[in-house]
Amino acid sequence: MVEKVRKAQKAPEYKMDLDIVNQNSALKRMAKGRLLAADKFINEKSSDDSIKLVEINGNIIEIPVIQLPFLEKLLQGKSAYYFNRSAQVYDENPIYSCEEIKNGRFSGKNKLYNSDNLTFLIDQLKNGEMYDVIYIDPPYNIGLNNKKYKDNYDDYLSMMEARLEIAWELLADGGMFAISIDKMEFARVKALCDDLFGSEAYRAILHWKKSTGVSNSKTFRNTIEYCLLYGKNGFEEFTKTKDIGERQFKYEDEDGKRYRLYSLQYPAHKYKEKFDYPFDFNGQIHYPGVGCSWNVSKQNMLSKQEKGLLTVNAGKLQYKQYLHESQAALSDFFDESMTRTGIADLHAIKGLENVNFRYMKPVNYIQHILKLFPNKNARVLDFFAGTGTTGQAVLKLNKEDGGSRSYTLCTLDEEDNLICSEICKKRLAMLTKGWKIDDNPKVKGKVAIRPGIGGGFCYFTLDSVGEKREYYESRNNLLYK
Repeated sequence: MVEKVRKAQKAPEYKMDLDIVNQNSALKRMAKGRLLAADKFINEKSSDDSIKLVEINGNIIEIPVIQLPFLEKLLQGKSAYYFNRSAQVYDENPIYSCEEIKNGRFSGKNKLYNSDNLTFLIDQLKNGEMYDVIYIDPPYNIGLNNKKYKDNYDDYLSMMEARLEIAWELLADGGMFAISIDKMEFARVKALCDDLFGSEAYRAILHWKKSTGVSNSKTFRNTIEYCLLYGKNGFEEFTKTKDIGERQFKYEDEDGKRYRLYSLQYPAHKYKEKFDYPFDFNGQIHYPGVGCSWNVSKQNMLSKQEKGLLTVNAGKLQYKQYLHESQAALSDFFDESMTRTGIADLHAIKGLENVNFRYMKPVNYIQHILKLFPNKNARVLDFFAGTGTTGQAVLKLNKEDGGSRSYTLCTLDEEDNLICSEICKKRLAMLTKGWKIDDNPKVKGKVAIRPGIGGGFCYFTLDSVGEKREYYESRNNLLYK
């Protein structure tokens, strides 16, 4: 990484404590074994535009431009995640054309971009776009020889760093960032996110049970994936889910409000003498039972009576818990949908029954994550959109809870994989417009219709682009201009 060393023309202006340098393994690795005391950047130009001259302990050392963001963080005393950064190229000043996919009322809020995602993200940043929720399911570095995202750690982390850094700037204050990741890249991606977003932005790790099937593994079955959750400037509280088993609330009061009943008795082995008292409810005296006691104090019992939360069921005094007042404690583990469910979600859409796509998240999985964010009018961004599952999750969740969320998705057609135009676009179009259901045995002599659930979207394709740029060379102008 350090290519050449030559004597500086003047002594360095600042000194760095050599003990600190010795303890900084990242600095030593960056210098490939040479002791570094990075004193200051100088403005001299090298004959090679890909490197920068840095003054270190009276010597001028040539540092690759691509590593300057890393070195700058070290000089500022900030943490910095070290890896060999590889070039990340984007197209400057893209011009998109829009095709409107409509069904009745059209707002234009939902958008699908057929574009390289780094080009897309930088264009969004320049246009001042902001989002409330960002969810991504990036490619995992699992040896699939992906042409676009090479299967080695330096290339993978360079790809992720450039996109995450821009995306964080697109996240509004109070926004939530969610990243699905597997065990192979979990540690590296979390370290990268902590470095880019700040460890104080970390909120939680969700554990998703993706499968239960038999594995040929000689160690452990790979049944769990993860979702990293980060919050930006003010996002502190997740929406507590009410998915606590609504069928348990089988009773209704005169206002139609559903509730379930709880016992007010401690069993004999938990007997408490101070909770053993007679209680007058609607003129009838109730006792906890032979050898038993109530499980609340008399003062608490009176409070429940005043709130109308007591009732008699089968001769026993019981406590009413209402559904609308109930919230389940948030859990960092869920297993409501499996990977195979994600494939079934796609195959259920007419025209996509035979799509061969190995890895995709279930719609319910992404709904589960979106429901954690309290704003039902949130703008949702997914720049690794793949087959468009996030778009379907937004539409389905809006239908279920009356929300007005919107989605912006980005994915890219490749030469041998037209995933945007032939899968993602078709999926969202069918969900928008609905479709006829053929050979439905329940509908004799009629054609059944699957109604659309969305109001349409804009499909953007690239018309033209400007010059190609390298992200790390343009980074400071993009982020700190």
